[in-house]
Amino acid sequence: MRTLVACACHSRKEYSFDLWEQATSSYHRIVALEKGDNSRFIKRVKRMVDVVMFEPIGEFCFSDNPIYGDRFNEAYAAILTKCGGYTHMLSLDSDVIPPKGSDILSVMESECDPTYDFIVHGVPWRNKNRKTLAYETSCTLGSVEAWGKALSATRKGHNLYRAVRDFKCKDFHSVDMQHLDASDVAA
Repeated sequence: MRTLVACACHSRKEYSFDLWEQATSSYHRIVALEKGDNSRFIKRVKRMVDVVMFEPIGEFCFSDNPIYGDRFNEAYAAILTKCGGYTHMLSLDSDVIPPKGSDILSVMESECDPTYDFIVHGVPWRNKNRKTLAYETSCTLGSVEAWGKALSATRKGHNLYRAVRDFKCKDFHSVDMQHLDASDVAA
C-alpha cells in the first residue's frame, strides 16, 4: 500500500498548520492551496510540503470552514491529479492533529478492508461547537479510485465528505485526535 496524506488548506488555518506539518512529517503528503492567494502563510507552506494549486470556484464564505463545498471539491480534484503511483489517499484536515508519538497512517492502513470503500476515523467536532458525541469525517482513508468515484458522485454545492458517506464506510476510533480551532492554539 502506498498512501498519500492530503489536505485542502487555507490561510485561515494557519493556527494549526505547524502542528499538522510536524505530525505528518514522515509521510508522503500534499496540500491543496487556492490560486491567487499570495499570503505569507501560503509562501511558507510551499517551502514546507508539496503543494498543488486549484482554481477556486464559487463565492468565498467567510466562516470557520473557508474551504467547503465546491471549493473543497476543487481542491481534492487537484490533489487527485497528483496521485500517480499512490494506491490510497488519507484525507487529514489541517486542523486535525494526531497525538505525539502516534502513527495515524499506520493505524488507518491497518484498518483497511477491501469490502469497504473508505475507513473513517472518528474526529470530534471542535470544542466550541459543544457537540461532545458527534464526530466528523476529517480523517478518512480510501483507495485513489474510491476517492475519484466519490468526487464524481458529489453534487454541486455539496462537500466531498458528504459523498464519501454514500459509499460503504467503516467507522472506528482508536486514538484521540485534537480538532483545533484558533482559540486552542496559543498566540
